[in-house]
Amino acid sequence: MPMPRLNVWVVVLTACALAGPTLSSARADFLAGFSGNTQMSDGFSPKSVVSFAVFANTGGGDFVTAINTALGLSGGSALSASALTGGGSIDTTAKFVYLYQVTNLAGTFQDLKVANPSAFTSAGFFAGKVFDDGSANLVGEKVGSSIPNTGLGTNPTLDDAPNGVPSHSGTTPGSIKSHAGALNFDSTNLNTGTSTVSSQELKGLGTTSILILTSNNGPAYGEGQVLNGSGGQSDGDIPTAVTPTPGSFVLLGLGGLCLGLFVRRRGLKASPVAG
Repeated sequence: MPMPRLNVWVVVLTACALAGPTLSSARADFLAGFSGNTQMSDGFSPKSVVSFAVFANTGGGDFVTAINTALGLSGGSALSASALTGGGSIDTTAKFVYLYQVTNLAGTFQDLKVANPSAFTSAGFFAGKVFDDGSANLVGEKVGSSIPNTGLGTNPTLDDAPNGVPSHSGTTPGSIKSHAGALNFDSTNLNTGTSTVSSQELKGLGTTSILILTSNNGPAYGEGQVLNGSGGQSDGDIPTAVTPTPGSFVLLGLGGLCLGLFVRRRGLKASPVAG
């Protein structure tokens, strides 16, 4: 008995949905659902704000060129990626690019740790570059501080607890601009997902340059950590690459098999009978 057409498409669409993190959008652009900021807290007080954006590099070419095109950056304003010490060469044709910038609020900051490091393929940074959302929002800035307007979205007012939801999302970069005071990252260890700022500690009010992590897997929110040199940490939800589960591939394959059988049966039914 032939499988009804509706059932076939239900299987295929379900498989695609479950395998969704590996699929990219229709064009190279920032993903609004994974662009914004999260206030990192140690459970008692806010310590820093991580602004983030995920770029879907659907063209398969150099992601730096694709980001420059998406933001209209050229000449002296154009971005150029730098590799991190210990990070090896940058995977320029990765399907997804994860961008992070840390604005410190209090104490010291030494490391940014991102969940699921095995899903990333390389790391780097945009030297002396920070996010600009084109508004007057003061992300991570305190009254009277000398930090320029940097970051994405509105200034978070509540501590964020790891619950799969960021402080703010939906604000994509209007531009990525130069900031002479932004500290570059200087080393990374993708086995632990930890990247270190160049001065070893970002003290008091200050901001990092934009960190780059590349992956061929799409995003989900996971727990991120900001650590200081004394072993203390603050937590919050930031995007990370998700490794598809084996079940996703099984369902996707099953959907393709069912679709193939359906097409074959239709073809046999439509073929004229000899004789």
